[in-house]
Amino acid sequence: MDTRKNEIVIKTQRPEEMQGKFLAERLCRSWKEEFVDEDTSEVVPIERSEVIMSKGTLLENDMISKIMFHIQSGEIKEVTVSNQRREGTFVMDGNSKIWSAVVVVGKKKVKLLLYANSFDTATAIVKDYVELHYSGSCKLAQLKEYGEYIVIEEALSKEEADSDKEKKLYKMAVNIQEDEYEYSNNFLVFATDVESSKTAINYWMSNELKENNNDADFSTTVESAVIISFSAIIDRAFSQVYMDNIKTGEDE
Repeated sequence: MDTRKNEIVIKTQRPEEMQGKFLAERLCRSWKEEFVDEDTSEVVPIERSEVIMSKGTLLENDMISKIMFHIQSGEIKEVTVSNQRREGTFVMDGNSKIWSAVVVVGKKKVKLLLYANSFDTATAIVKDYVELHYSGSCKLAQLKEYGEYIVIEEALSKEEADSDKEKKLYKMAVNIQEDEYEYSNNFLVFATDVESSKTAINYWMSNELKENNNDADFSTTVESAVIISFSAIIDRAFSQVYMDNIKTGEDE
């Protein structure tokens, strides 16, 4: 049975190592062309590239001959081949969403909320955070996408910040009337009560419009508000390090 556990991937320039294998990534040739800048009459080199074979292509004599021609011409340095045919390409969702995780620490269950753009990224973020903040044996018991929410964590007034009242996490559906437009948004708000949560949402809306140079009048109506129980929300900046690495192709 083929899995990642028994896949063999190598980079090579040798025809005998390509024979009967599959391309592990799409194959591009690259070369330089020169053109004359009409304004300066300067000869400027331009880097060109072209995809010549798809990921998962079976490499037999005709394909190998084509590859060797481009290697000898300097348009390809080497190819990455695999003993398994993998034609699919896993695309990361560029948009971060809220995920929920349940981690068993000893005999206690810890519930976390975090930002992530894929299951693998969410797993890595949870593992990193838990190792930093908890001790002993830890086990990831559940991880799932929670949905698209606007999260408001900070206190918005001195009274709120200094309040002795316990802050709860409210999950809220809010109808927003913005001039002639009407729409709904989902929020997660740390606050002492529903009224404070609505105040925080109005403050967020006001800032959002201001940042977009929008002077529209707006009003908000709370459609639903539910208290949810979570141990912590992993800071967005913490998660962003992982999401940025995925986008730039860096190792986690």
